[in-house]
Amino acid sequence: MLASDPAAQSRLPRPEIAQVRPIGHLPCGTEVHAISLVSGRFAAQIMTYGGTLQGFWVGAQNIVLGYATLDAYLGDQTAYLGATIGRLGNRIRDGRFTLHGVAYQIGVPQDQGLHGGPQGFDKRIWSISQVTETAVTLSLVSADGDQGFPARVAAEVTYALTAEGLEMTHRAVSDAPTPVSMTNHAYLNLGGAVADHVLQLNAAQYLLPDAQGIPVGAPRPVEGTAFDFRTPKRIGEVLDGVDPQIEARGGFDHALCLDGEGMREVGGLSLPGGVSLTLWTDQPVTMFYTGNGLGAGTSKAEAPLRARAGLCLEPQAYVDAINRPDFPFNLTTPDHPHLSRIAWHFGH
Repeated sequence: MLASDPAAQSRLPRPEIAQVRPIGHLPCGTEVHAISLVSGRFAAQIMTYGGTLQGFWVGAQNIVLGYATLDAYLGDQTAYLGATIGRLGNRIRDGRFTLHGVAYQIGVPQDQGLHGGPQGFDKRIWSISQVTETAVTLSLVSADGDQGFPARVAAEVTYALTAEGLEMTHRAVSDAPTPVSMTNHAYLNLGGAVADHVLQLNAAQYLLPDAQGIPVGAPRPVEGTAFDFRTPKRIGEVLDGVDPQIEARGGFDHALCLDGEGMREVGGLSLPGGVSLTLWTDQPVTMFYTGNGLGAGTSKAEAPLRARAGLCLEPQAYVDAINRPDFPFNLTTPDHPHLSRIAWHFGH
C-alpha cells in the first residue's frame, strides 16, 4: 500500500484573487488559460485545457490532485486529473455500439472507447463563455463524427463556488440522437493515505466488471461484500483484503449503483482530523476508483504521481448502458439535452 503524494497537492498555490490568465500553449500554439475563483474559505482553479479542475481549496488545503503547469498535464495523458470527461464517460464494450441500425466505432477496440475516445473532451481546449468571481462556464463543440460518435454536440461545464462548497454542472445539446454521459475525473485527497479515508455511499448494488472493466450481468447486492459502504468504512479495511474482484482490478475500480433519484445526497468522504466532504449528484451510478493506475503515465515536467495518491468518485450513467437495454439510459436528442450535476458540500 502506497501513501499519498502530498507534493501533488502543494505545488499549486491557492489563488488569492479571482482572475483569468494565460498559463501556456499547446504544441500547436493554442493558448491555454487558467480561471481562478475565490469565495470565502473556498477557492478553485480551472484550466481551459480539458475543462480541468486544477485545484480546489477548503481554507488553505487543496483537496484535489493536480499539476502546477500545463506541460505536466501534457506529459501525463493517462491520469485525467480533474478533467471534464465526454462525450461518454467510462467504457463501451470494444468501443462499439449500434444506434438506430447504424454501427459506430469509438477509437480502437482494445481501448473500450475509454472516456470518449483518444481525443475526448479531456484533451480539448474549451472556450470561456461566462465568468464571475465565483463561477465560470466553459463551452465546447464536438462535430458530427468526432471520435466516431454521431451528431453535433454543444457541451458546457459550469464550476460554481457556493456557500457549501463546489458545484459542477454538465450540459449538452445535440442535433440528432447520440449517447452523452459527462462527468468530472477529480482525484480527491483530504490530506493522507487513500486507505485511511472513510467512505460512505448510499449504494445497495454494484456492477461486476470483467477484465476490460465492462459490467457483466445484472447489478449485484453489496450486502456481505467489500463493496458495502452504506455505513462509513475505512477504505483500507477492504482495499488490500482477499476479495478477488478488487485484486483483479488492482484496487477499487467499480461502479456502485446509487440509491434514489434526482439531485440528492449520496454519501460522504472524510479523514480523521481533517475536512469532511458530502457528495451530491443527480446521476444513478458513481465510479469508485482508488487511483491504482496513477503514475503509469510519464510527466517530464514534474514528478509523476504515485499509485493511490488520490481517489475518484465519478457520478455518471450506467457503464456501457448504450449496449445494455436492461440499464436505464437516456439518449441526448434535440428535445432532450444532457444534464448532470455534482456537488461537494463541506461542514462549517
